[in-house]
Amino acid sequence: MMRSLIFLTLLAFVAGTLVLVTAAKESKGIIFSFSTKKGERISITEEEFDAYKHECPHEEPEKCYYKNNTACFCRPKFFGYNREERHFYSPLNNECFKFTHIDNGCNSFNSRRECLKSCKRGTRPGPQMPLKNRNKNRV
Repeated sequence: MMRSLIFLTLLAFVAGTLVLVTAAKESKGIIFSFSTKKGERISITEEEFDAYKHECPHEEPEKCYYKNNTACFCRPKFFGYNREERHFYSPLNNECFKFTHIDNGCNSFNSRRECLKSCKRGTRPGPQMPLKNRNKNRV
């Protein structure tokens, strides 16, 4: 009886370890994930912030260059000492998100409006359809 209990405990431990290892491999590169108000699951990854170090002078935020959105691709300083709610731009989602633990630096904004004004790309312009034909061409 005691041997089977030890065996089952060992088996449960090994199975739990395998589950944790698999979960860690799947989440490689993910900084954090969250759910939107609509219930969508969004993951913020390392790959979407691909600016060079010289383009992201975090210690001098006034030197961050937003004219052609260069600083929008900088990785914000997540999980810093600042506990205020700040906004950052996600290049992959083309959207600004609110996060609590972002320090001052490039791609870190006090308001959502400031973030959208500095970084959000508009939709690609295309030919305008007459109003009566718009619903026919929708998929």
